[in-house]
Amino acid sequence: MSLGILDGIVEWIAEQVMNILDMINTSVLGALGCDMETFLRYFPAAETFYSIIVALAVGLLMLNLLFQLLRNFGIMQSGEAENPVSLTGRTMLFLFLALFSDDILNIVLKIGGTPFGWMMTEELPPINFADFNSVLLTILGVSLNGSIALIALILLVMLAWNYLKLLFEAAERYVLLGVLVYTAPMAFSMGGSMNTINIFRSWCRMLGGQIFMILMNVWCLRIFTSMFANFISNPLSLENGNFLIWFLCAIGFLKVSQKIDNFLQMLGINVGRTGSSMLGEAAIAMKGISAAGKTIGSGSISESRRG
Repeated sequence: MSLGILDGIVEWIAEQVMNILDMINTSVLGALGCDMETFLRYFPAAETFYSIIVALAVGLLMLNLLFQLLRNFGIMQSGEAENPVSLTGRTMLFLFLALFSDDILNIVLKIGGTPFGWMMTEELPPINFADFNSVLLTILGVSLNGSIALIALILLVMLAWNYLKLLFEAAERYVLLGVLVYTAPMAFSMGGSMNTINIFRSWCRMLGGQIFMILMNVWCLRIFTSMFANFISNPLSLENGNFLIWFLCAIGFLKVSQKIDNFLQMLGINVGRTGSSMLGEAAIAMKGISAAGKTIGSGSISESRRG
């Protein structure tokens, strides 16, 4: 009797995990694209401060022009002076780019968002994470004997944990793209001098790499959900050892997808490194909850003693 109750509790927990994944998958997958609508919805101050960023960029360009001209007239002796004609032309060019960086970045994001839209509108099998638990119990019931609910829960948690980590990575990559976009005038201000133009070039490479990472987000998530949906639609084709291979491939694909930014850096493509140890963050959160519980407990004990 107790074993049946345990199986029921474990099965209920597994169903809730899958329901949470359904909710997250529906709300997240289409929101983290190449447009900044979601970013501005949650970080509206970025648009408010944009004019300040533009003013700082213009100020830096003018200060650099003045500094370099003083070198040419011999007033400043530090470093090698730049040609005043090319210096002025470069400053005017990057001044134009800084002032109209919003329009320029919108064009760039629209170009990057075109393949994103193609991948999002491509017809794929519908996915329902909530069906996975019952399918998994069926597969394990065919393959194993005895109580299987606990084994199913362990496999579910492993899969859900890694899928959530991938979604966190996707969100961080999108937020980093937003930071690059709304601080773009500062990057353009670095192009006014030969001493700092490498910073501007690195920013351009990182922006391109980050847009590519957004495309990889939707590619990885849709590839995985398609794999998942195909498994749910035809589960009995993966009996015995075939299911183990499927599960290992699913976990492996999620882990590789989380580390794509590292692989791109190894290839020499500039991308911002995102992601941190969710396990460590969960441990910190649990410590905070435990400390708060102890504080509340000690406070209630002291109050009862006073009473």
